[in-house]
Amino acid sequence: MKTNLLVVLFLLLTQVVSAANEVLVNGIYYRFDSSKKEAEVTNGPNSNVSIFDNTSLTYYTNTITIPQSVTYNGVTYKVTSIGENAFAVNRRLKKVNLPESVVSIHSGAFTCCDDMQSIYIPKSVEDIEYNAFYGCIGLNSVVVDKDNKNYDSRNDCNGIIETETNELIFGNQNTKIPFGVTRIGEWAFAGETLLTTVDIPNSVTSIGSWAFEESGLESMEMPNSIIALGTNVFMNCRNMETLVFSESLEIISGFILNQCHALKSVIIPASVKVVEEYAIGYSNNVESITFLSTTPPAIFPASFEGLGNNYTITIHVPEGCRDAYENSTVGQTFINIVDDVKISTGISNVTLSNADSASRIFRLNGTRVSSLQNGINIVNGKKVVVKNHGSK
Repeated sequence: MKTNLLVVLFLLLTQVVSAANEVLVNGIYYRFDSSKKEAEVTNGPNSNVSIFDNTSLTYYTNTITIPQSVTYNGVTYKVTSIGENAFAVNRRLKKVNLPESVVSIHSGAFTCCDDMQSIYIPKSVEDIEYNAFYGCIGLNSVVVDKDNKNYDSRNDCNGIIETETNELIFGNQNTKIPFGVTRIGEWAFAGETLLTTVDIPNSVTSIGSWAFEESGLESMEMPNSIIALGTNVFMNCRNMETLVFSESLEIISGFILNQCHALKSVIIPASVKVVEEYAIGYSNNVESITFLSTTPPAIFPASFEGLGNNYTITIHVPEGCRDAYENSTVGQTFINIVDDVKISTGISNVTLSNADSASRIFRLNGTRVSSLQNGINIVNGKKVVVKNHGSK
C-alpha cells in the first residue's frame, strides 16, 4: 500500500490500456479474463485523463448499476473487480451500485468523482486498495454491508474500517472515528477538501502516510496514544493553522507539514528525538518554533527548508538550554534562538472543561490559543511560562 505519490500520479495521468482489451457492453467498459470467466470494470476512454482536469471530461454520468455478470460473444463473465482508476475523474457521476459479485476495488477506482454522494460496499468485497476514493469531495455517506467479513462501518461511522486490523482506510467530512480504531490508514482522508477538523480517539496509535494530504483540515489535536506517523501526513493542508502533536512521538516524519501555508507556529513536544527531512518545509508563514525538550532533538539540514527568511524565525527553547541548542543541529540551522520557556510541574487546581479539552494550549482565564503566549500557559495540564526578553 505504500506507493510514492509520483507513481500514483503517473498512473492517474498516463495509464494507457490497449483498446483491444477493453470492451463496451451496455454502457460500461470491461476487461475480460477468459480463463477465469471473470470481468473487471475499466476506465475506457478515461485512461489518460488528468486528476487536475476541472472541465468535467467524463464518460460515466448520473447513476451506474454494475451487473453481477455480463455476456460478451456468447460467454458469460462474473463481474469481480472494479479496476484501477475505473471511474477516475468522472466528475458528473452521482452513484455507483456495486453488485454482490465484486471482490476487489482497486486503487484510484473512484478518484475525483466530485458528485458521487454515497457508496454501499457489498458483503462480497474482500480487498479495497489505497486511494480508492481520493478527492471524492461530495461523498458523505459510506456504508459497508453488515455481513461483510473484511470491512465494516461500525457505529454508523460513515467510513470504511478493515475489521481484522481495526484500520480506518477511508473517511470523509462526516466520518466519526469510533473508539477501537487503532490506525488511520494511508490516504484515508487525502483530498477531502471539505474536511476541516477531525476527532481522533485515544485508541489510535498510528497515522499512515498521506492520510490527510491536501485535505481541508484547519486544526488537529493528536491524542497521546499516537506513537508513529507516516510521511506526508498533512502535506498541502493549506488551511492548517494549529496542530498539537502527540506527546508520545519520538520522530516527526518527513514532509509531514510541508506546504501548510496557514501554519504560523509549531510546538515540538519534549518526547521528539528526531525531525526528519522537509518535515515542516515550505510552510512559509511560520513565525516561531518552540522546542519543549531540554535535550535538543536531531534535525536534518532540510528539516525546515523554506521557512522564513534564511531561517531567521524565532526559536523558543527551555530556559537555560540556549547553549545546548546553539551547539546542536538546531543551532546549525537557526540563528535566532531564545531560551524563554520555563517548564514546570502540573497545576492541580486547573481543571479542563469539556469545551476547553478541545485544545491543550490555553491561558489561565480559559481562553484557548493556538500557540504558546507570553506569560503563563497551560499545556496538557502543565504550566508553561514564556518570558520574552525585553518584556516588563
